[in-house]
Amino acid sequence: EERSFTVTVEAGTTPLSSAQAFTWERVGGAAATGLDQFGLSWTSNSATSAIVAQDAATVMVELSAADWTNITTQEDLATAIDNGTSITEYRGVSAQQNDTYNDVLAVRHNGTDYILNIQQGTVTTGGSGTTIVIEGEYKN
Repeated sequence: EERSFTVTVEAGTTPLSSAQAFTWERVGGAAATGLDQFGLSWTSNSATSAIVAQDAATVMVELSAADWTNITTQEDLATAIDNGTSITEYRGVSAQQNDTYNDVLAVRHNGTDYILNIQQGTVTTGGSGTTIVIEGEYKN
């Protein structure tokens, strides 16, 4: 008796983590806090917007809002970063007024890929100058 069968091997996939909150805060002229994990820095603003910049070792790409939901595995995120258009800075958040956002960035830093959803910017003026807080979520 002879039998034959076909074995199909599919590439393994690794689900992204659950969404976790991040907070980036810049007070007056000081460098912002909370960005180191992603290989990003925020040390200046333009007249109208916060300037979130990549460091030398980080790849940053801008994705579509739908990618936040549609990219569900580390492999798909890696592909999106590999095929995305690299940007050196993100200027989507106002330095002048509170607003909500649905901007999606992806970064590769120290061998880890992150997808970031920028959701809110809060601008307050006080004794130490202007404080800007950017809040959102990330998955990796």
